[in-house]
Amino acid sequence: MTFAWVALAAGNVSAEQATENVQAVQRSALERQLEGEILCTCGCRRSLTNCGMPNCEGHAAQTEKLRQYLKEGKDHDAIVAAFIRDFGGEDILSSPVDRGFNRLAWLFPYLMGATGAAMVGFAAFKWSRLPKGPAAGEVAPAGAADRALLARLDDELRDLD
Repeated sequence: MTFAWVALAAGNVSAEQATENVQAVQRSALERQLEGEILCTCGCRRSLTNCGMPNCEGHAAQTEKLRQYLKEGKDHDAIVAAFIRDFGGEDILSSPVDRGFNRLAWLFPYLMGATGAAMVGFAAFKWSRLPKGPAAGEVAPAGAADRALLARLDDELRDLD
C-alpha cells in the first residue's frame, strides 16, 4: 500500500513539472544570421543553428558569447572579426569571409563551371564540323600517294600467294 502512495506522489510531481511554462528566447535577425555563420565548437562541424548534439557545451558557450557581443552593440562585421580573433582564424566560420584573397574561394567554382561549359561548347562545335567520310559500302577516292601505296600493297599480297 505504501508503494502505491509513493508511486502516485511521484506521478504528481512529474505532472506538475510537465506543466511548467518555458519562455521562448526572442532572437533578432542578426543573431539568427550569425548563428548560421559561426560553427559550434563541440566538434560536429555544424553551425550553431544546426548543431545536433544534445546538451552541447560548445553551443551554449558560443551562443552566450554571441549574445554578449550583441549586448555590447557590435555589428555583424565586428562580431565576426571578434570570433576570428578569439579562435585564431576563419575556421570558426562556416564559409570564408567574402573579401580579399578569399574571393577566389567564391569565384573558383564559377570559373570552373564556365570553363567546363566553354570546353563542352568548343568540342561540340569542332565535332559538328568534322569532314564526313564515305558512307557504308563506299570506297573513298584515293589520291596519287594512296594509289601508289595501294599498288604496292596489291603486289605484296600477290607475292604471298
